[in-house]
Amino acid sequence: MTTTTINRLRNLDLFQGCTRSQLKQIDQLGIALSFAPGRALCVEGLPGAEFFVLVDGLVAASRSAGTVALLRPGSWFGETALLHNRPRGATVTVRSDSTVIVFERREFNTLLSIAPQVRERLERTAEFFAGQSGATHAQPVAEASEAPFQAVG
Repeated sequence: MTTTTINRLRNLDLFQGCTRSQLKQIDQLGIALSFAPGRALCVEGLPGAEFFVLVDGLVAASRSAGTVALLRPGSWFGETALLHNRPRGATVTVRSDSTVIVFERREFNTLLSIAPQVRERLERTAEFFAGQSGATHAQPVAEASEAPFQAVG
C-alpha cells in the first residue's frame, strides 16, 4: 500500500476518521475496478453480493419508475442488500468512465468488524434507506442530466 492509496481512502467520506492501520486493512479487502459507461453494477430486484464505493466517475441509480439519483465520487451503494439480506433496491449503471472499490460479502463483513466507525455510518444509512424502494446514498434528482450529489450519511 502506498501513501497515495491511504490518502485516497482517507479522503473518501465513508472512511474519514479511520486510522492508518484500518486504512491499510481496508485497502487489502477491497478491489479497485474500472468500468466504462453503460455497465450495470447492480440490478434492481436481484440478490446483492457486493458493496461499492465510487472513487472516480459518475453512476446513475434508477428504479423501474425512473432515475432516482446520480452518484459522484465518495458515494457508496449496496450495503442495504448485504446488511438486511434484501434484493437490490435500484439498478446502478455507470454513466462515465468510473472506478469503484468493490467489497464481496465476506470482505464487507470484515470491513464492518475492523472499522466500527464505518460500520456505524453504513448501518445508519442502511436503516434510513431500508424503508425506501431505491437504496442509494445520494439526494434524489429530478432529471438524470442534473449535477451529481455527494453521498449522505
